[in-house]
Amino acid sequence: DSNIIILGAQMLGLAEGVFDRTMKYINQRTAFGSKIADFQGVQFQVATAASGRNTSLVSCVRVSSHQSLFIIT
Repeated sequence: DSNIIILGAQMLGLAEGVFDRTMKYINQRTAFGSKIADFQGVQFQVATAASGRNTSLVSCVRVSSHQSLFIIT
């Protein structure tokens, strides 16, 4: 169903915006004299989020490319 692909793309765009704002925030905010982006615990969380975002992107692209094979014009 093409509606699922559209919804997935919308959610992926939303996740991209959240990730971008998060990266800006952690690079601006400081704690203990350092950017919080420099802390290993934060880096692990960012890596996990980036991995999930990239996996979702690949999945969305693969599903949409397979769906386009079945569309009859």
